[in-house]
Amino acid sequence: MSIRKIGLIVAVAILLGLAFLAGRQYPSAINKQNTQESTAGTIETAQITSPPQSEASSVQKPAIPTISGHTYHPLDLLQQRPFPDQGTLVRLNVPAMAHVMDGRVLAYDTIPGHEPQQANDRGLRFSQRLGADICIYDVVQWVAGDGVEVPESAGQIAVEIKPGMLPPSTERVWDVMPDGVEEVTSSDGTLRHLPMIRFWNYHGQETDN
Repeated sequence: MSIRKIGLIVAVAILLGLAFLAGRQYPSAINKQNTQESTAGTIETAQITSPPQSEASSVQKPAIPTISGHTYHPLDLLQQRPFPDQGTLVRLNVPAMAHVMDGRVLAYDTIPGHEPQQANDRGLRFSQRLGADICIYDVVQWVAGDGVEVPESAGQIAVEIKPGMLPPSTERVWDVMPDGVEEVTSSDGTLRHLPMIRFWNYHGQETDN
């Protein structure tokens, strides 16, 4: 056999060996690429199909107002301006009657709730309703003069309530939020500036306001 034939056989053998090796590596590279693409697709799918954040947890509940812990009489809403606890919850002692002499409060008196209500024997007296959510109340005081006490209206306040709610009872203590002085148009068209409070609930009773 000539040297030329031997060289040709060696060259062919080398080419066959290279082809065999390339055939083994190429499928591995393809499989590796397919595996990476499949993994990426799985990750992308997981990101798309992951459950969104619960809507209930993202909704903010109405803020509960600060509770001042102070108790006031309706007369204080007329006499104290600006009101010291404006924007916070306060107790309003609606059932208490104010006994006044020479513009000064001498004492407060409250008739027990189980006794029949006498005329004007409360610190507030319902006057009128304006629309669905505003009630007007007279602030009542008992004025001493000539040995006799006479109930008089010291002024009026506006009370904001839930639409459709009945006017709050004057025989119970209220939890309210004073909102300052607001313009109110009465039923006869008169524009007035009255202390405005938001009725929150009866004291000791929880509510969803």
